[in-house]
Amino acid sequence: MTILKKNFEKITETTNNLRSLDEIENKDAVIKQQIINLNKTIDEQNQIIKNFENLSIKQQRPHNSMYGTSINLTIENHFDDEYSKAFNRYLRQGIEPEDHNQCQNINSRDSGYKITNSMNNEIINGLRSMSVMRKISDVVSISRESYDLVTLPENIKAGWSIEEIDQSQNIPINKIQVQVHELYAQPKATQQMLDDSSIDIEGWFSRELIDVFSNAEENAFINGDGKGKPNGLINNLDKIKTCYTDNNIISVDDVAKLYYSLNSKYSYNAKFIIGHDMAYILRTLKNNQGSYLWQPSMQLGQPDTILGKEVLVSQHMPQVKSNNNSNNCISGITAVFFGDFSHGYKIIDRQDIRVLRDPFTQKPYVKFYTTKRVGGTINNPDAIRALCIKK
Repeated sequence: MTILKKNFEKITETTNNLRSLDEIENKDAVIKQQIINLNKTIDEQNQIIKNFENLSIKQQRPHNSMYGTSINLTIENHFDDEYSKAFNRYLRQGIEPEDHNQCQNINSRDSGYKITNSMNNEIINGLRSMSVMRKISDVVSISRESYDLVTLPENIKAGWSIEEIDQSQNIPINKIQVQVHELYAQPKATQQMLDDSSIDIEGWFSRELIDVFSNAEENAFINGDGKGKPNGLINNLDKIKTCYTDNNIISVDDVAKLYYSLNSKYSYNAKFIIGHDMAYILRTLKNNQGSYLWQPSMQLGQPDTILGKEVLVSQHMPQVKSNNNSNNCISGITAVFFGDFSHGYKIIDRQDIRVLRDPFTQKPYVKFYTTKRVGGTINNPDAIRALCIKK
């Protein structure tokens, strides 16, 4: 912008000294052509300056993604592209980026380098598509090591302004600090694979992480004990209202008991979570009219349902059958979860997936030690119910 203005001022000064084309009609034809070119250049420079001024005005306006792309986003995309190239060189060749702060946002190289934004988005979307709990829970992204969860009694959350508030009332406020825990993966590749430019290394790397992380996370969200890992559903059975079967064989009445034990406030968006062997049992259940309780989807994209509610199957739910040849279930085992998990379970994601390249410890393979941080806990026990087998 400054250079353009200086050029403009210089050209204007030269033209003013020559005064006008009429005064030098008898001058050399070359000078006439120079003046014509100068006038043309002035017009072009003036238009460029005007365009920059209009651009500056647009930059100051609030960005509306529906009608255009902001200059800040263009600059950000530029840096993303540069970082993506540097990160790709690090994966393939082990060449560390020159700007360590940009790639790490920390002072130590020992923690590795952050993955690119496109990889991060691909991994998050992939985890959601493969994880039952991520699909239905409330997921929050943070930049710190913990998340403060504050809960209030239902009768305190809202009220009418006209009603007098008892200031002396001791309102019970429950604060839970949800910690994020480190989860690691170690994808491996040969140097020959990394040297092959036709292979999408970032795509391969993302898929490897999705496969490993999704399995470990799902197990923790359901079975985790909260020690160095998320606090899972089963570890919180003392907080969740639990229904029990009448005997060791699950009946239609047991499922109905579970269904109607949930507050109607949460039943609208409620879903069932079961294991694979439990899915077989529920698929064979019939009511008194001989109709199956489990209703398979008759339309593409629509889920299977029980009593009108979506059924989700997770391999990490406990095995309930005592053997493969009968429907007898193991005493005391948790067979089914039912509830609105978007209100009942919270997943905390730390926005920080890092990679440390290691070509030495497992030669001839290159190991990529990758870490991400995640936490999880039940934040509203009233929104979830469990069905357990009679002890």
